[in-house]
Amino acid sequence: MVMENDRAKLVWDFEFHLRKTRTARRPDLILEEKEKKIIWICDMACPQEQNFKVKQLEKLTKYRQLAFEMRERRPGYEIIIVPLIIGALGGGMKQIMNDMAKIFENEELLKRTISEMQKTVLMDSETTLRKVLSGIIQQVDD
Repeated sequence: MVMENDRAKLVWDFEFHLRKTRTARRPDLILEEKEKKIIWICDMACPQEQNFKVKQLEKLTKYRQLAFEMRERRPGYEIIIVPLIIGALGGGMKQIMNDMAKIFENEELLKRTISEMQKTVLMDSETTLRKVLSGIIQQVDD
């Protein structure tokens, strides 16, 4: 899906066709600010707290090729990969605040958006925990 006006473009649920790789072609969100000539590649994850840094590095590495090809296709644009990582228990807020500050200029809107993201993650984690404890989701032993 693409939404666009004269100032910005928002792309989600879109698969890019790349020359060199068949993986990492579908980030969660692409934001383009036309006046400033900046494109943000955003990918989200909610790992266990102890896997936070690993997941962040994985996202940065995963979309490197996409960023490279976007730079070739869009000369003059700055391409920034923004891993949006919130731990399953709501951790990592300092890091996501720093990462999303690259996108948001309005600090109040930034704080409200991050707060809503954190609430969503925590509510989904609670739902998953309830399902596990009630036996709806069974743990599989390998």
